[in-house]
Amino acid sequence: MKDQATGGSAIGHFITRVWVLMLIPALLLGMILVYGMLTGGVQTEQGQVDEADVQVEQMTIERILLPEPGLIQVEVVNDGAGDVTVPQLLIDDAYWDFTAEPSTTIPPQAKATFTIPYPWVAEELHVVRLITSRGATFDGEIVARGETTSADLSQ
Repeated sequence: MKDQATGGSAIGHFITRVWVLMLIPALLLGMILVYGMLTGGVQTEQGQVDEADVQVEQMTIERILLPEPGLIQVEVVNDGAGDVTVPQLLIDDAYWDFTAEPSTTIPPQAKATFTIPYPWVAEELHVVRLITSRGATFDGEIVARGETTSADLSQ
């Protein structure tokens, strides 16, 4: 009889410990959620929500040009309310060096042209992906049919 009483007491004690150990993370999570609700979430040093942290980057690829063999130009416009910085660029899933005019940081409603030395192949599909400093991606496709000619008044 004493063994059953001792065994039952040990099991009850073990179950109590497990419940206490499970409640500790739940209580910590609850305290973090309450703190976030009371302080208003993401804040700057002045205690206000930083609008740049909640803005969605918006950019449109207007044109992709092939001005000469081995060169691709991508013309973009920033349609968003904040600056967009493009530090990386992929073509066909590979990173490529590029130059940007006027800059890799594009103000709202401004345009930029990215020039990439790339050995494009005629009649093949190429995918261009611009990656912003916040990780947003903007894709454009081009089938390289040959060099893009400039339009003049006769055309």
